[in-house]
Amino acid sequence: MASVVTPTGCYLAGYTPEEILALPAVIGKTEVARIARVSERTVVREALKGNLDGSFKIGTQWRFNTDLICKQFGAVR
Repeated sequence: MASVVTPTGCYLAGYTPEEILALPAVIGKTEVARIARVSERTVVREALKGNLDGSFKIGTQWRFNTDLICKQFGAVR
């Protein structure tokens, strides 16, 4: 029987459906990275390009509309 390898390092394992439902209406780059299973740097880069739905900046911090992000990445919300 093969063992399951959990990825570590630049990104976190994704959310469970229950955890996604519990997310607030607006999330940060860490949560988006976890939903998309990419690094935070990739999230910022794609937000700067305008490729992430519902992304906006408050001061120097990126924020994201949870419903639009979940829809874009096919997460259940």
